[in-house]
Amino acid sequence: MGSLDRIMKSQNQMVIQVAVLSICYSPNGNTFASGSHDKSICLWDVKPGKLKAKLDCQTNAVTSICYSPNGNTLVSGSKDKSISFMGCQDRKIKSQ
Repeated sequence: MGSLDRIMKSQNQMVIQVAVLSICYSPNGNTFASGSHDKSICLWDVKPGKLKAKLDCQTNAVTSICYSPNGNTLVSGSKDKSISFMGCQDRKIKSQ
């Protein structure tokens, strides 16, 4: 997937303008996560298209992101070749 310059619009206003490198829907389909060039992971509410949280949990650009099958963990890969596991409920890093 190529980089996107803009990811979502909410009420005709840009919510985030940054290179998005990866997107993954949660297993229940209510949330999706985006990994960005600015080292952040954003969690989005699908229906209204609103940002739920912006998390800074990587030390470099987030190049890949994926939910665990049960939706309890979000795994991200970074340009610096590190992998992080984050709890979806508490939004804390479990391990790197």
